[in-house]
This record gives sequence, C-alpha cells and structure tokens, in this order.
Amino acid sequence: MKAMKIYEASLTYNCVGTSDSDCLDSPKKIVSYLEGVFDEDPTVEYFIAIPFNRKNRPLARIIVSKGTASSCLVHPREVFKPAILASACAIAVAHNHPSGDPAPSRADFKVTSQLREAANDKRGSDTRTKQGGFDWMKPDTRALDSAIGTGRVNEAQLPWNRAATHGTKALSDHELLYAIVGNVASDLLFEAGSFAGLAKWSMAQLETFKGIGRKKAAALASIFEINKRTEEGHRPSYCDPDAVHRLLTPECITLETEHFFVLLLDRKNQLIKKITVGTGTASSCLVHPREVFRDAIFHSASAIIVAHNHPSGDPSPSRADIKVTRQLREAAKVIGIDLIDHIVIGAKQRDPHGIGYYSFNEAGLI
Repeated sequence: MKAMKIYEASLTYNCVGTSDSDCLDSPKKIVSYLEGVFDEDPTVEYFIAIPFNRKNRPLARIIVSKGTASSCLVHPREVFKPAILASACAIAVAHNHPSGDPAPSRADFKVTSQLREAANDKRGSDTRTKQGGFDWMKPDTRALDSAIGTGRVNEAQLPWNRAATHGTKALSDHELLYAIVGNVASDLLFEAGSFAGLAKWSMAQLETFKGIGRKKAAALASIFEINKRTEEGHRPSYCDPDAVHRLLTPECITLETEHFFVLLLDRKNQLIKKITVGTGTASSCLVHPREVFRDAIFHSASAIIVAHNHPSGDPSPSRADIKVTRQLREAAKVIGIDLIDHIVIGAKQRDPHGIGYYSFNEAGLI
C-alpha cells in the first residue's frame, strides 16, 4: 500500500495486545493494521470500524460504508451495530481520503462529533473513558473542537466536488443521495433500505419524511421517474439465446436447485417482466402450461421465452425438459402467444459444446 500521511488531530488509539508488535498506539500502526483494506477501489472512501474485546485486542476490520465519512454517509447506528454484534467493549474508527490529502473535511468533523456523542462521551483526564458499554478511544480533543468551530475543512471532499473531480461513479449511494437531500440522506436511505426501495415511495411518503419537504420530495420523485423513462426507452431486445444467457447466468450460478423462468416480451421482443414459476426439475408435474402463461396473459405479453438452470452445469436437455417444451409449444399455439425459445442454462466449463447453454429453438425443436 502506498505511503499515507497521518493527520495528527484525528483519533489516536490505545495499546492493543501485550507486546510492542501488537500495540496499536499510533496512527502509523493503525495504517499498517489496515494495510490493503483501502486498495479495493482507490477512488472511493472506506469507513472502517475496529471493535475491541475486553483485552483490547482487535476483533475485526469492518467496512461500515463506502464514501465520505459524514453524518449522511456513516450513521452512528451503522458503526456501533457491528460492535454490538461482535460483543465488543471498545471501538476505533478510520477512513481514507482518495485525494491523498489527509486534512479532515467538515463532514469528517461532523461524524466524529456525532460518534463521540453517540458513545455518551464524558471527558476526563484519562484518554479512554467508559461510555454506554463502549470505550471511545480518543486523545485530547481540544484541537479537533477548535477546528470544528472555525470551520477549517477540505471542501474537495464534499460529494458535489468529488463528483466534479472523479465523476458520479466514484460516489457511494449515501453521497449521491446527500447531493440531493442533504443531511437526512443517511436516515432516508436506512429507512428505505436501498434506492430500489426508495423508488417505490410515493410523493406523500417522501414529503412527510422529516427533513425532506415538498421541494426535495419532488426532486427525488422526478429523478426516479426520469430513470424509469430512460430504462423504458432502452430496453434490450431478446431475439437470441445468447442475450437470455447473459441475463440469467449471474442469478443461476448461485442456485443449487433448478428454477424455471419466464421472460414476458412485447411485440418488439423487449422484456416486460421476468418471473419465476417453479423450482425443481423442469417437468410437467412442476411446471404446468397454465402457470407459465397466466402472467403472460395478465401482462398482455405477445411472446415468451422460458428458461431453467441445471445446477450440475451440463445444459444438455433431459427427457423431462423435452416433454415440458412440447407441452408449452402446443399450449402456445392454442393461446396465441408465441413461444420463442426454451433455454437451459449451464456452465461453459461443463458444457460438452463449450457454450454454456442449450437452445431448443436453435436445435429445431420449437
């Protein structure tokens, strides 16, 4: 890991372990302890929590969040939750600056103050005081408090400035949301669970969330609507089995049992919806035509592609696969919805033909 400067006004750490080699009593030793953690993606900030046991030995190095350390990005509950789960008696925190400048930003000061308050810090002459079941390892914080009061911060670390320098891809989810709604971003994202969950919120739900209001609610709702319309205008067309293979393989490689999928398509063979209609070996007793075509009729699909995985990795069709394909082909003729293909998803390394899938359409069986 490349050499890193240490900002001396940041938190220091008490001795951990019984020997000099185990002692994390200086920022440089903490950097050594965290070597490699920040190398995964040098363009983003990582916020690390280090829980300690009763003997002051580190229990783990936990990546709490990716992005600038601020109240909108690192909420105290996100920091203390892993410490509680690990039955820790003390914690220490650290984060990197991708710019290489270790000078703390306004957000760094703010989150440090919040974490200190969350730990119910009661200052004393000792550098380590007991608060709320945890030890908050800290030095004399008078220099830190002074910097907070004067507002001497690194403006380059603010999300909008980082976006201008590194692009929006370098921002974490919290940072992206912070650029729109400000300090309530962390609480809002925690409540919604994810961007996908937040996108389902109505204007009324957004507006009533503390700290949002009508203007920010409208901005968020508008962004999700723009994204939705953009996706609708660029939906991929599934005209060949290779496209279906690329769509389903990331999901199928994690499955230990067979899953039967149905892709509902419009007149341009663009995806309307992907559904799972059954699990287990693809056979007539597990996948009946009525289960396959029920959603196709409900969503007014013009055509469907069915697919299922073989956990063994060999996509060669079984007798049951051939049987259910024939049943679906006959049902499609009666219902008037085209069955474009039935694809068996496997793995290239276990496919006798080295393709990774089997297409009934390409084999001339549909």
